[in-house]
Amino acid sequence: MRLSRVDIKQIRSNIIGMVGSRIGSIVVRSTDNLLLSAFMGLAIVGIYSNYLLIVTSVSTILSKLMSSVTASIGNLIAEKDATKSLFIYKTHFYINLVMTTITAACLLVALNPFVHAWAGKNYVLTSSTVIVIVLNYFIDQLRQSSIVFVSAYGLFVPNGKKSVIEALVNFILSLTLLTVFHLGIKGVLIGTILTNLLVNSWFEPLIIFQKGFAIKGKFKTFYLKTYFGNLFLMGTLIAVLAWLVFWIDTYLNWPALAIAIINVVLIALFLIVIIIGFYHRQENFIYIKNTLLKKIHK
Repeated sequence: MRLSRVDIKQIRSNIIGMVGSRIGSIVVRSTDNLLLSAFMGLAIVGIYSNYLLIVTSVSTILSKLMSSVTASIGNLIAEKDATKSLFIYKTHFYINLVMTTITAACLLVALNPFVHAWAGKNYVLTSSTVIVIVLNYFIDQLRQSSIVFVSAYGLFVPNGKKSVIEALVNFILSLTLLTVFHLGIKGVLIGTILTNLLVNSWFEPLIIFQKGFAIKGKFKTFYLKTYFGNLFLMGTLIAVLAWLVFWIDTYLNWPALAIAIINVVLIALFLIVIIIGFYHRQENFIYIKNTLLKKIHK
């Protein structure tokens, strides 16, 4: 059976959009190391690579978990129930939010003591640099729900065009902060953070609401309340709990690796208890709890 010209054109557009999206993503992720090696030398890149290896490993695992339901979401979309799809999108967002918050908090309190134990004191970065590294991870990882739904809806064409703009904005911002303001690693990463906030954080959910759910009126509520409201709430919570954990560390005269482990355990427990207290009456969390209980009973 031969495909019609319309189908061939649509397939071609989706392939070009997907390629554009992949190229944009690769360029953004490669820009940091290229700029650092070009303007700050390979020694800085080597030190930063230790942190990047750990953060990337955590990010890859979490991204795989979040994207594992793409096929199921595709089946849900085929039912053409926009209200249900929106509910599942928010549920997916909250799951990703909680997992990203916990992993980001653990990275924040454990990166420096772990690298100290693993590579030595000379390879430890400043606390402010670690904060920016973790913030970059946190902002980038919050995109996973939108990325999953963009793939499920097949919105590759608009997302591909966005990725080209994303790559250009990221390069300009990172280069400016590195060369003009001399912020080093922090400048390059802040450029990536600003790119995610200025380009990705609103555009990806916007095309999902407009071209996927076909619901325009609820985007602003989601973006301002659900996305930014929870981002600010969880970011503040991480900052307060990290300060508390670091304060506890001042009373512990333990080896660096032991400090890293106890920090992870403490902040994870604090977060789990507080997050349950915050969200236990939220409808998406009630749905998640009931779904988990059904699976356990089976």
